[in-house]
Amino acid sequence: MSRITCEIVNKQTGEVLHPLSHQGQKYIVTEAGTEFKVNVRLDNHTGKEHKIYLTIDGVDVGYSKIMYGTSGVSDATFEGYLQQQANNAPSLYRAFKFGACKPSEDAATVDHPDEIKAGRTEVTCDVVVPTGCRDTSQPLAQPVVVGDAAARKKLPEGKKWFLAPGLKAEAGSTVASTTNWNYTIYTPLSSLTPIKLRYDTADNLLLRKILNPSKPEHRAILRATRDQRLVRLGQEPGEASSRHTTAGSSRQRVKQEGQGAAGVKRE
Repeated sequence: MSRITCEIVNKQTGEVLHPLSHQGQKYIVTEAGTEFKVNVRLDNHTGKEHKIYLTIDGVDVGYSKIMYGTSGVSDATFEGYLQQQANNAPSLYRAFKFGACKPSEDAATVDHPDEIKAGRTEVTCDVVVPTGCRDTSQPLAQPVVVGDAAARKKLPEGKKWFLAPGLKAEAGSTVASTTNWNYTIYTPLSSLTPIKLRYDTADNLLLRKILNPSKPEHRAILRATRDQRLVRLGQEPGEASSRHTTAGSSRQRVKQEGQGAAGVKRE
């Protein structure tokens, strides 16, 4: 049986955004303005071809990845939303980007946070066999228009705001990438277990008690943020008081040295 894993990677820093687990769900802690890509790894034990799909906030990114029938480990990267397919030149994409999820006043009201599709990614994989070929003169997919559909819902007035997603995906910078487009028609034989990841702000996940500063691995996530308030919250126990004590000792030494110097001068 084959197996897939995936990583969300910060495009600017190359840092892997490691998920944390809570009640059977996996969450990525991130912030608005961060561009990212999705790396998928297939551990193939069948020798058959596999087709990988990615949706973000319920929106298909416009293309899939074929992992060929070689037993072993292979990797694929989703760089962004497809904008322009090209066979003899680099194809154009818009990078995936985390953005603030702020529903408008006229957004539809829903009873449960799960009805809001923002803040989630899903990787699915089919075991496939080739059964034909498409017309190579026609494009395989249409450009993806990324709008605010995932954020056009809100919770009822008075319901805890932090239960709703604080982030959604949007289109970022333009990415040019040379792509070998595959015009083979594939028929699925079976499907692997999909990978579902949710993403949200540290503040929202703290309020939901999903992100817990008492856990060392969660403190490490907080220390990796750009928000100094969250960095301080992620300090190891005793670290802040140790720094305060060290600073106090330094000030005391300076004061004592100053007094000694004054005494010498008086001689």
